Amino acid sequence: GLGATLFTQASSITVMGAMVLVQRGLVPLEQAILIMLGATVGTTLKAWVFAIPFTVLGPVLVGLSSALL
Repeated sequence: GLGATLFTQASSITVMGAMVLVQRGLVPLEQAILIMLGATVGTTLKAWVFAIPFTVLGPVLVGLSSALL
């Protein structure tokens, strides 16, 4: 759920996709609930990242990107 939300940039798309998978019997309901929970967590994390001032986030992103190179 978290990965799908980060990829699609919309938790509602992830939730609707999980509901379709349950309806077609491809995913059990318990797993779909976890997908939806992950989508909600992804949306919350995205909001937290945008709420952090860029003066704080900038050096962290520069350090992280240089460490990954």
